[in-house]
Amino acid sequence: LLYFLPCRHLHTLLAHLMLEACLLLRGYLVKTYESELKFFAAFQTPAQAVEWCLLVQEAALLLPYDNDLLGHHGFRVK
Repeated sequence: LLYFLPCRHLHTLLAHLMLEACLLLRGYLVKTYESELKFFAAFQTPAQAVEWCLLVQEAALLLPYDNDLLGHHGFRVK
């Protein structure tokens, strides 16, 4: 329960990132399971889908993560 709020914030950040990246690449979300952070997206070409994946991964590195979450043992850099 200690990390519930930072995790909820993380979930919201990632969900917005995925949606914005999808819109940027002219894709659309077919289905979402936001409680599990699962998104089904469709694109006109496989190349757009790959570009979306790479964009989301790179942009996720720059998100403003909570210090409480970053201090969690599962998020530490070794």
